[in-house]
Amino acid sequence: MRQSRAAQTRAGVSFIELSIVLLIIALLTLGGLVKVREAKKNACRIRATVALEDVHRMEILHAAVHSGYTADFAALRSLGLAENLDPLYRFELISSDPEAFTCSAAANLDGDAQVDSLAVNETGVVLTLVKD
Repeated sequence: MRQSRAAQTRAGVSFIELSIVLLIIALLTLGGLVKVREAKKNACRIRATVALEDVHRMEILHAAVHSGYTADFAALRSLGLAENLDPLYRFELISSDPEAFTCSAAANLDGDAQVDSLAVNETGVVLTLVKD
């Protein structure tokens, strides 16, 4: 009895086919990791933006109560500003006078030389100065 050619071929997966499947899986995983890293950085940036908006609200409250803005985080904390705004960012009230203020937030989110930098002033608009 003679077997057909299809029956004579070996069943299974060749090394080349297996390698191609593994390469595709590796590329998809790598692409996913890049997206996850970007999502984490965006989440950190959003938390810092919310914290700067809180600083703005507390500065407005301080100005209403004391007839001017302050460069003192302790004065803002006494009005309800959170003690630790965001663990990754360093917040600084870089200028303040009775008429205006500027608060910045800076963090190195991925360990490179570039620093993510945001700022808010009396207008309440949070600006992204440098995107890490």
